[in-house]
Amino acid sequence: MISPLGVVGLLGLATAYGSWRTQRWQGGFIAALGVSVIVWLFAAVWSNATFYPFAQVQQSNPYWVGAWHWSTHRGAAASVPGLSPGTPEETFVHWIYWDNVGALIIGDMVLLVTSFVCGGIGAILGEFISHWRPLAREKS
Repeated sequence: MISPLGVVGLLGLATAYGSWRTQRWQGGFIAALGVSVIVWLFAAVWSNATFYPFAQVQQSNPYWVGAWHWSTHRGAAASVPGLSPGTPEETFVHWIYWDNVGALIIGDMVLLVTSFVCGGIGAILGEFISHWRPLAREKS
């Protein structure tokens, strides 16, 4: 399993390679964005494929049980019609499913921001290097 810093490194490498290969900073942005989409799709498929076995394990973990009890007993009003978080009747599996959906959405936002940051760093480095290499400026 790859760590979050590994994903950032992967995005940085994709940005550097895309910028180098296309000789344009836009290539780095597109490469980083493509890698983030691929990583997010893999995370979404993996999460759905392993949801039930992990939910069974999480049901016996005191941390997750405590989080579920806190979430279902705080008495929040329904925020989405048909979905009423904060109700004592909500099952653990239903609660953890929506927790995973939220994690995928937040992960997508982090990957998107990271790809733009890495793309920006690649663009700055590409411009800096192109001023030192006159041949690279002439090709673009």
